[in-house]
Amino acid sequence: MIRTGERFQALFRGVIISGLLIISGCAGIPVGYGTPDKMPTRDVGTVDAACSQVAFIVSLNDDDDDVNRKLDLSEEINPTTEDNLREFVFSHPSADQVYISNIIVIATNMTAVGSRVRGYSTDRSTPLTFDTKYPTSTANPFKMYLEGISTSGVSNDIGFEYQYYKDQTPVCGGGAQGTVVSLKARLVVARGRGANFSKNNKMLITAQGKASAVVVPANTGQKQWSYDIAGNISFSSANQLLTDVIAQTNPTMPNHLDQDQLRFKVKVAGQVIEAHFPINITSPMHTSIRGRRRGIDYRSNWIDANEGRFTLMPNIRIRYLMLDQFRASINESAYGTRVPQIKENIGNVLTSPIQKVQTWINAPPPTGLSWTSNWRDKPRGRFTDRIQARGVNKDLFVVTTPSNRRMFHQTLQNTGGVLMEVTPPASHIWLMSVNGAGVVNGTLNTFSSRVIDTQVKNGGTQIRIRSTYRANPQ
Repeated sequence: MIRTGERFQALFRGVIISGLLIISGCAGIPVGYGTPDKMPTRDVGTVDAACSQVAFIVSLNDDDDDVNRKLDLSEEINPTTEDNLREFVFSHPSADQVYISNIIVIATNMTAVGSRVRGYSTDRSTPLTFDTKYPTSTANPFKMYLEGISTSGVSNDIGFEYQYYKDQTPVCGGGAQGTVVSLKARLVVARGRGANFSKNNKMLITAQGKASAVVVPANTGQKQWSYDIAGNISFSSANQLLTDVIAQTNPTMPNHLDQDQLRFKVKVAGQVIEAHFPINITSPMHTSIRGRRRGIDYRSNWIDANEGRFTLMPNIRIRYLMLDQFRASINESAYGTRVPQIKENIGNVLTSPIQKVQTWINAPPPTGLSWTSNWRDKPRGRFTDRIQARGVNKDLFVVTTPSNRRMFHQTLQNTGGVLMEVTPPASHIWLMSVNGAGVVNGTLNTFSSRVIDTQVKNGGTQIRIRSTYRANPQ
């Protein structure tokens, strides 16, 4: 019996063949912390307070940027790594001081400091004292940082005034009115037959997820979903709170693990409150071999031209693991409704100078070569080369003369004669994809079956055949 491949069989003169007749196998820096169920948030953009009325937004600080297992809003003093701080820059070319009034809830005229917001000085950690003057200059402006600790009931419900001075003389002033915004965003990618997305932040190319955001107050600012690498993800409704997140066929670059971010932004007056989380878009890109078996180099016994069968190659298995671009198992990714797949090219590259063998290679199953020509699902991210050539019928390469004498095909009567092979530079390739998208070569394997020795015995020629198969994972 001759048998290889992934459970595919054909019949040629009583010889069972599976797959190939002899050789075929089965058929940067992350930003922030959080989880896809609770995407971390941050404040982006500066408020330039320059003698005018300004609007501002500041995020409700309900995540854990310093990773100490406490919500940052529950901590009295936040570290300098805090992302949920809105920066205000106070500078005027004619001023040497700036007065900053207390921040109040406009509807009640009560202080908002300690109940709605906290303020920090230029060092981002010292609590700010309001109703106080601070030194400032163009070269060294005074900076204030606000942290939201309680969500506004309506937009623009808090505010403060500021005044610039030069040598204790008023220069100009302005006011600021703003909102503490609660932003909650989440991303859901179905596990499918892969891994939970939250475990590795990975999803297959062409897979889909669902992203949703809740903004309070609801009418605050402009809203938009985006992804750092625009061509890698598309959205069904980029300007809506709920959208499908659709991975394209471009995997994340190998040096960008956990760097390319999904972002939801609330925008007001050049300022942004942003929820963000990394998405690594993956595809089978490499293979590795599980176990020690990497091929076979087998020399047959002496073969005569009489009727019968012989062993060309014993049964072996080569086990592959499908890897993503980060060289991790592909089943570490969330699949959604997608799945990794394999197929092979052996029917297109296997050749023989012996017409009878070549005709068999070209014939469709079940009379010819049976091989994994169509995509086959591999949800575990594993596949196996099953290689076996036992019970090979000599009629494949023996001819009968007019005098009824049996002899080997002329090609096999001399050392070096080819029975069949994949002729370089061609290779036996196991191709990998995700439902047919993102096709790559998983292997570049080699095969040859040649005569290595001849002898005359019992009035006829005998030969020995050496068959070699080498797995070359990519």
